[in-house]
Amino acid sequence: MTSTPFRFKPRTYLHFDRPLSKSEAEALAGNPNQVATHAFYPFLGYKVTTEKIQREADGSITRKTKEREIKIAAHRDAAIYAHYGHLLTAPYEVELKPRGISRSVTAFRSVGGGCNIDFAGEVFDYIEQHRPCVALAYDLEKFFDTLDHQVLKERWASLLAELLGGWPGALLAQRRLRHKCSKGSYQFVFWSIVILFQLAAADVILGHRLSRTLLAFITQ
Repeated sequence: MTSTPFRFKPRTYLHFDRPLSKSEAEALAGNPNQVATHAFYPFLGYKVTTEKIQREADGSITRKTKEREIKIAAHRDAAIYAHYGHLLTAPYEVELKPRGISRSVTAFRSVGGGCNIDFAGEVFDYIEQHRPCVALAYDLEKFFDTLDHQVLKERWASLLAELLGGWPGALLAQRRLRHKCSKGSYQFVFWSIVILFQLAAADVILGHRLSRTLLAFITQ
């Protein structure tokens, strides 16, 4: 079981499996061995159709319909998704800050407790305060449908490794999530880093004798 407080949201919808109690959900999602061997069910879903009204350049009005697919996970699957989503929240926030985009990425985050209307208001205020400027607005069609899930898996494993602590966490993530265990180039780099880390630690313990000896050899 994990030491992170387990968050539980009761779900009563119909799916392939039955709803779980909190203790059942925690026993599954909080156990890495159970998660690593868990067989996920397919999503069930439906489509929501909305009408979009747009004014064209010539003043005419056009109406378009947009379909949005809603996908629902099975109860056991949803418990795992929710728990790992919670585990990833803190390291994800830490990852955004050094990249300078912590105030730019707003999807699936609690940024000051606001919603899309608040974020849009901030953008309009910024534009007003920095005139003249150019603002670009665009929509990425099928964005989530076309994401490379292998890249997502690698980034998630990396964040979980950082959460668990350095290279031991990375090794655990490889074993638990079956992440890049057979990719030769990655394994070579990974174990090279591990060896260098151990040598650096040994050098500190030995009063930097290893580094001084190496430096003396290089400068001969």
